[in-house]
Amino acid sequence: MNRIRTDQNRKQAIAVLFWRLVPILLAWCCDVFLTLLGQPADYWQVSYEYAEESNVIARPLLMVGPWAFVALAVAELIGVAALLISIPKKLAGWVAVVVTFAHALGAGGWFLRFGGWWCIGCVVVIAVIAEVAHRCWGSEQNDRGR
Repeated sequence: MNRIRTDQNRKQAIAVLFWRLVPILLAWCCDVFLTLLGQPADYWQVSYEYAEESNVIARPLLMVGPWAFVALAVAELIGVAALLISIPKKLAGWVAVVVTFAHALGAGGWFLRFGGWWCIGCVVVIAVIAEVAHRCWGSEQNDRGR
């Protein structure tokens, strides 16, 4: 009997982690993709020294090359997942919100650089990520009630 309960608890914990990670993964992918897409032509054709990035941790890695930046991003994602597993559920929820929000702002910020109608892209990216987060974290709340 205890084994069944333990297996169910483990499956439930994995489901909760999955639903917490989906919005983080979406915001993370958007941020990394738009960061690489937003690099100037000189970055790709002349030298990685032309990297454009406001994040003081990511910029030096972009200056090493795109693969160093992607490696940092993957390491960050793995670290966040490990953190979410190891901290209390309530704190993990807040960490998920902060990480998702930070990456959503990072992704949306690339649209703001172009001004004008591109600002709509910023609003759309943030709104889509917020909607996905609401649906995922809302389903997590619904699963707890069962």
